[in-house]
Amino acid sequence: MNFQLIKTVALLPFLLVTSVSAQDSIAVPVGSQSAELRSTILIPKWGESMQSVEDRLGVPQGSETIGKPAITSWVYADITVYFEGKTVLRTVVHHKKTESTGTSIARSSTEKASN
Repeated sequence: MNFQLIKTVALLPFLLVTSVSAQDSIAVPVGSQSAELRSTILIPKWGESMQSVEDRLGVPQGSETIGKPAITSWVYADITVYFEGKTVLRTVVHHKKTESTGTSIARSSTEKASN
C-alpha cells in the first residue's frame, strides 16, 4: 500500500473533527450579565459600610450571619453582598439562566434522538 495513502487515511478523522469544530463555535461573553447590572445600579465595593449599602439599596430580602469573625450575607434580587463585621468583603451578581438554542450539532443530535 502507498505510504501517502496510509497517512491520508490515518489523518482523515482528525480533519473531519477539525472542520466540524471550526463551523460550530460558542461565544460566551465573560461577565456580560454582571456588566449590564453594574451599569444600572451601584454595586457595593470592598470596604464600604453596611449603612451605606442599606442607604443605597434598601433593606435586604434576606440576611444571615455565621462564624467568627462574623460573616454576614445580605441577599437582594440581583446580588448578594458579603460583609465581615460591618464592612463589605465582596458583592456577587446572581447568575441569570438564559434559553440556549445550542449549536447545530447539538440541535441535530437532539432531533435525531427524538425521532
